[in-house]
Amino acid sequence: MNNKNDEAIEIQRSLIEVERRLNQLGVSAIATERSLQSAFQIHLASGGERIRAKLTLEQGYHLGLPTAVTEPLATAIEVLHQASLIHDDILDGDKFRRGQKSVWFAEGTASAVCLGDALISQAFDQLTQIPDLSHSQLVLLVQTFNQGVCHMAAGQSLDCAWRPDTPIPYSTYEHAVRLKSGPLLGFPIALPLALSKWNGGDIQHILDVAMNIGIAYQLADDFADREEDKGSRLNGYWVLIDETGSEHDAEHAMLEHFNRYIETATTSLSDLPLSCQNSLLLLINRLKKNNPLIHQAA
Repeated sequence: MNNKNDEAIEIQRSLIEVERRLNQLGVSAIATERSLQSAFQIHLASGGERIRAKLTLEQGYHLGLPTAVTEPLATAIEVLHQASLIHDDILDGDKFRRGQKSVWFAEGTASAVCLGDALISQAFDQLTQIPDLSHSQLVLLVQTFNQGVCHMAAGQSLDCAWRPDTPIPYSTYEHAVRLKSGPLLGFPIALPLALSKWNGGDIQHILDVAMNIGIAYQLADDFADREEDKGSRLNGYWVLIDETGSEHDAEHAMLEHFNRYIETATTSLSDLPLSCQNSLLLLINRLKKNNPLIHQAA
């Protein structure tokens, strides 16, 4: 069996290939002389850890999938994530991402909408570049991708329907976040498994686990961004303020909810392959490390 150093070298090589694929995505020119591809390259240059691509490659490596399979799959998932960021920036009115102008702020809303749409299509195209897929495997990939895109759109729609003068119950917030955040955390773990001839029920189980982790991620982000988001966008902290009546009770409720999601996700791992358990635990540990709220909850 290859050692950890061999694994790290192969994953790094594949990440370089994924980045090359991202930068070479061909999309049509728009009416101005600037192409959507150029706008996307500017977006990519703002950075990002490519966590979803890396998780996909690691999961594929442990399942014994060849890089010819995992690299287009990782690219497809990463492209879908980037499309969601571009669209989210429009809907949230965020002018900057990682210190750089967001696509809509730099190029205009119309160009950003078109770019995001084109990238979603490009993500599906990347799936067709995976070699030697059986018909049933391709159908499962496309159906799972389609379901994820639809869930993300529904979650974002619920998010955008929020109004600061109309309090909503926490259950509505939870539903919106589950739909919006879950798929892109689950895909890197579930889809390589789909290519290892596991069945659709196993895939759905992984996605359900990932949705709980996704809500925990969003709670941590919301706690960190609570002052910035106040009165301007849906944020779980302020939802709980409305529901509990005090900051102390809201923080306590956030910690309780976080622990519940993580406990539910963790206890659901035992019947999954070890590679899936490790990938999902990596997400949980990253969450604990990077967010002050989670340090309190741990």
